[in-house]
Amino acid sequence: MQPSIKKIGTILIVIVLLPLVIFTFYELSKLSDNEKVIEDIYSEQLNTIIFSVNQYTDDIVQGWTRKISELISVKNPDTIKNNLVNFCELNSAISLIIIADTLFSDNIKFYSSKHSSASPQAIARIQKILINNIGLIDDLIKYKKQGYNKVQSLVNEIDETPLLSFNE
Repeated sequence: MQPSIKKIGTILIVIVLLPLVIFTFYELSKLSDNEKVIEDIYSEQLNTIIFSVNQYTDDIVQGWTRKISELISVKNPDTIKNNLVNFCELNSAISLIIIADTLFSDNIKFYSSKHSSASPQAIARIQKILINNIGLIDDLIKYKKQGYNKVQSLVNEIDETPLLSFNE
């Protein structure tokens, strides 16, 4: 009788455990599918947030470029200086506005809320940055000729100050 009880016990254990093992594997695979769906949703939400932040940033920068263009359209140099200094004071994210008429000109003007001056060293640094970014600036000129106002980030190898450039 002993062997038949072992057989019956083994069969009962297999009958009980087999569905339990199958159900466990099914739930684990379902969990992986749910995690994949959650990961996809999270990724899409993250992309949406990044797009919104980029769009907001672009709107702010485009607003700055329009305002700067308006402020420098005045013919009086003293008025331009006062307008741009006030603009820097009102927008703490902008530490300095630099206006250069050409890439190789020494006619570079600096406007800042800190009233920094255009020293020969500062002019040389800006000229070096402009020359190093000549391809990007040429692209900006092409865009402007086609009627499109684009803001371009310049490569600044001198320090880590972020620089934005646009054509007026």
